[in-house]
Amino acid sequence: MKLPSASLIVLVLSPLGQPQTAENVCRSGEVEIPVSFRFANQAFRAEWAYRGLEPGLALHDQVTRDGLVIRDEGGVFPPQVERVSADRLEAVFCLSPKIVPRPNRTFVVRIGPRRLIAASRPVLWRAEVVFVGKRTFGRMPSIHFDAQPDPDWLIVRSAVWLLTSEGYPRLDIELYNTGPVVHPGTEILLVATDRETLCISTPVRTAVVPIAFKVIKGDLFVESADPQFGELIERAVETQKGGCDETIVEAPVGPTGSLTAGEVLRIRYTFQEKADPKTIGKFTIHPKTGTMYGTQKGIHPIHQLPFRRIEFTGPFVYPKRIFITRGNRPF
Repeated sequence: MKLPSASLIVLVLSPLGQPQTAENVCRSGEVEIPVSFRFANQAFRAEWAYRGLEPGLALHDQVTRDGLVIRDEGGVFPPQVERVSADRLEAVFCLSPKIVPRPNRTFVVRIGPRRLIAASRPVLWRAEVVFVGKRTFGRMPSIHFDAQPDPDWLIVRSAVWLLTSEGYPRLDIELYNTGPVVHPGTEILLVATDRETLCISTPVRTAVVPIAFKVIKGDLFVESADPQFGELIERAVETQKGGCDETIVEAPVGPTGSLTAGEVLRIRYTFQEKADPKTIGKFTIHPKTGTMYGTQKGIHPIHQLPFRRIEFTGPFVYPKRIFITRGNRPF
């Protein structure tokens, strides 16, 4: 690989010919670009505020002289590594040296709905001598976006399964509108599967939403109400088999309704079927009709599947999906 003439190369000898993989996030020949993002307000320096912001690095967004992104051109690179460390969000991007902008050229870092302008910097190249030859790794100095303004989007703080003393499950979702204006809310989709790999001190308003399951001619349906209304609305449930033979069940449970500026809304979906720990994950799917049956009588409830997540559809909502955690009692 031909390196830029202005690049600095450091030679490192790996003991016994073993590569120093602990330091290498990117592959040999790639450029590592570390980025960190931190809110100025201590109240938002938490995992729930940084989670699901979908960092991305865009090289072709058009930027004005005032530093405003006027058009998204696509071609967004996802991070190789993303983590919340201490009080900030960290992401590491890996790019081919052929497309890395020259020093002092700008590119765009996307954090949630925000578009942040960064200036490219000289790349430091490090060479490792290993048993089979030499490998090279490039690294750009870290780019820090500190003292960032408060988030101004709808944050999904948590999604938790709870169990009443009678054995009825409750799905508890908490939303926080951090923006200065009314947020229209989001549509909520409950997704359950049999496999794992598909995943503040403010007054809280609670909306209790009844939800029930029923069978109509062999098909599974879910009924739920909107938080502002008590009427049950029938919503169809889709069951399908994935590419790895995993079972996927999707159930739309309706909208959240609007949230005022700074409001925390807690929605509790009350299932009308008991959760039986003995039958979790024990079910079959009819190969032709796709109908989901339990090992005994009737339809296997969605909340009995072992892995469950919530997905959200709407403007300025983060994260877009969240795995449901177990609450007071596992089931």
